[in-house]
Amino acid sequence: MYKVCIDVGHTPSTPGAISQDGATEYEQNMLLANLLAQELHAIELIPAVVYRDTYTNLPNLINATNADICISVHANAASKPVATGTETLYYEHSERSESLATIVQQEMLDCLGLRDRGVKGLRIDDRGYSLVKKTKMPHVIIEPYFLSNRRDTAIATEKMEELAESIASACASYLS
Repeated sequence: MYKVCIDVGHTPSTPGAISQDGATEYEQNMLLANLLAQELHAIELIPAVVYRDTYTNLPNLINATNADICISVHANAASKPVATGTETLYYEHSERSESLATIVQQEMLDCLGLRDRGVKGLRIDDRGYSLVKKTKMPHVIIEPYFLSNRRDTAIATEKMEELAESIASACASYLS
């Protein structure tokens, strides 16, 4: 049986982006992570949910799960509320992570129908680089929608269960 690590982005004290309606990225990430864990369990994949204590220690927490893959759950944000779309990030030198990212990205696009911002390999100066570089398993950071965009947030909120199902399906496809 395969194990999927779900890394919940941010913490209550460092909540990340805030929507125009006041929802924090951490709250949204928790919701999606919990739904994803349920969907993984339903298809007989073992979810291992990780909550960071510090960002520096996060790779160690993820690696300690001995998972086969890791999905870091986030929501995007921009200073301009018109920014929209879905993207998936991975360590640029990992073909397995790129493959996982491609599958996850397509599933999220099919679910949400937002602009395709692409699958992007993280480089040394990019945020998230050290996290995806230091984990042992294929690892992607998902940014399914922009929390700073009302329309993106409304679509994601309405389809949150479907989004979790689509990410779980991507995990199963990658692992099979």
